[in-house]
Amino acid sequence: MILLPMKTRFGGMPLLALVLLAAGCDLFQVSLADYLREFPQELRLTDIWATHNGIDFRPLEPFEPGRNSFTIVVTPAAGIGIALQAAANGASTAACPVPWLIPPRSTQQVNSYLSYNSYRSDQTESITVTAANGASMTYAVKIIWAKLITNPDEIRGGLDQDYYLKPGLSPIALPGNWVPVGTAAVPFKGSLRGNGTVITMHSIAPVLPVDAGSQGLFGCIEDAVVEDLSIRLDGVGTNAAHSGGLAGTSSKSLIQRVRVSGALNQAYTGGTSANSGGIAGTLDDKAAIYNCVSTVTVSGSAAALPASSFYMGGVAGNEVYTSGGYIINTCASGNVTASSPATVGGITGGGGYSPNHATPNSSIEGCVVISGTLDSGGGRVDYILGQWDGPTTGGAINLNDQNYYLYTTGKSGSSEAPGNRITGTAKTEAELKTQTTYTGLGWAFPAVWKMGASGYPALWWE
Repeated sequence: MILLPMKTRFGGMPLLALVLLAAGCDLFQVSLADYLREFPQELRLTDIWATHNGIDFRPLEPFEPGRNSFTIVVTPAAGIGIALQAAANGASTAACPVPWLIPPRSTQQVNSYLSYNSYRSDQTESITVTAANGASMTYAVKIIWAKLITNPDEIRGGLDQDYYLKPGLSPIALPGNWVPVGTAAVPFKGSLRGNGTVITMHSIAPVLPVDAGSQGLFGCIEDAVVEDLSIRLDGVGTNAAHSGGLAGTSSKSLIQRVRVSGALNQAYTGGTSANSGGIAGTLDDKAAIYNCVSTVTVSGSAAALPASSFYMGGVAGNEVYTSGGYIINTCASGNVTASSPATVGGITGGGGYSPNHATPNSSIEGCVVISGTLDSGGGRVDYILGQWDGPTTGGAINLNDQNYYLYTTGKSGSSEAPGNRITGTAKTEAELKTQTTYTGLGWAFPAVWKMGASGYPALWWE
């Protein structure tokens, strides 16, 4: 008997039929259930696994009819090979690729917000199943080099490793007085791919000394990549020099496709400087926030500091102007309010570069503010950035034209002279609920963004 799949139509509707070239067989006596049960079964994989460092790793997806692609997360051990193996039904054979070595971690070359390579490149391999009758089917297997985890607390086991939160996890509630992952002395230098996992943080453990502290899900990240994660701040209070929902301090790192929501209140008692933002407190050494959303209500005080030492923003507190930081294609919609004098911006409080620098090492481009209120507590304020060191134009880029804010956003405080702040361009609510407004700023639909239920953009995984 020869089995041959084909497509036909009956009454104008597409049907999947099975032609049985055998004496006395009637085509219409064969049902779709028979097709799924009989024909694909000879070409189905019954098992698939990757063997590495003496450990077997199996796919995230279940085996089911019609599935022709799988994802396997392998925890890498440098220099040790990997073998992809599979088993098929009956007399069918499964041809697997030859074993290969784990690729090395990419060298970090941070020259701009587009040059981050912190984790090993994923690899896609093929497995071909061949039945006794000669029919064959090819399966794609994506190998991800990371440690599969179900809770961010597991990251403490190796601060220079790559991590992958299992897709489809229920929201994770962190324990009270969460101890941030990574410090200034021992920062997180790996990568975390969150797959849209929602993490709720209720409170953060105190840090000493306050002036050197960084508070957030992560304390300090350096040479790191964190992506595709949702963080909910349940009225989190902080008291540290650097505080943010995702990270207190981000250095030479990339944060992308991250959403942070809720409320963050900074009550700073130190005596040096403080930076507080919805996603990160401080961006340093060309760290970048790219394609992110902050709906965080950021509030705080630092009674012992002047406005020139206390920075607050809807996305980041401050971009360190001497070493650089980038905030690109990011949206903020939470209020930012200070109860003591601060430098406030809808995106970030401070940034830019010294006029004696040959080239800029910071930028805010393609960002949008949909906040209701920006209040500097008597300090400095503007819709996008409160205090900018260096010109806001360079070449073809005008940072006021390349950033937008909702025209009804209120701001309270003094303003720097033009060129020392980034005001942005006012837009109506209707304009900010129109996709072409964002594509004009370089936002990628539908690869990264979609228009959400609120009418404003949302990340593709939301």
